[in-house]
Amino acid sequence: MPALLQFSENEAGIVAQARSVLAWHSRYQFCPTCGSATKLEDGGYKKVCLKEDCSSHVGVHNTCYPRVDPVVIMPVIHPDGNHCLLGRKKRFHPGMYTCLAGFVEPGETIENAVRREVEEESGVKVGQVRYVSCQPWPMPSSLMIGCIAFAVSTEIKVDNIEIEDAQWFSREQVMEFLNKKNQSAFFVPPHQAIAHQLIKHWVGMNASL
Repeated sequence: MPALLQFSENEAGIVAQARSVLAWHSRYQFCPTCGSATKLEDGGYKKVCLKEDCSSHVGVHNTCYPRVDPVVIMPVIHPDGNHCLLGRKKRFHPGMYTCLAGFVEPGETIENAVRREVEEESGVKVGQVRYVSCQPWPMPSSLMIGCIAFAVSTEIKVDNIEIEDAQWFSREQVMEFLNKKNQSAFFVPPHQAIAHQLIKHWVGMNASL
């Protein structure tokens, strides 16, 4: 991942596309419907089962195309508008806090995924959800769907499974993190990450919104 952040935007897009497709080729070598061998078509963007009577040949199906896994990622805004909830996993570098995130489940809307993930991980309840932007993340095949989540409760109770800590940070603190002027041990992901851009987006919002 550190190497990926060194590329330009155009280069990073090419690398992300290639890594995701190659990961799909290496992990899904057999037909998911019947288990038979497959062959590549459409320039490597489709796999076709070699078994002629496989049911995957009938009708519209999506079993033999590259995966794209939707993930919601969001800073959570305090009801006062001037504090932002960020969390950290145990595997993060010491002091790094970032947006909460999680996979969208089948049949779930983006908004409900945001509300569920935030409550599961931090105990905070979310009301309004606004979409901001997205970013492909080839680790190996995620599409990060960036949102702003507006909290309707403030008590934090982390799950200690997905994250080990979550805190409300003031707008001033977050601005210092972004500008790298904070003398404490806290910091946020680099500017190439959508988490950084979402946090920066919030800092520029009017607190009364």
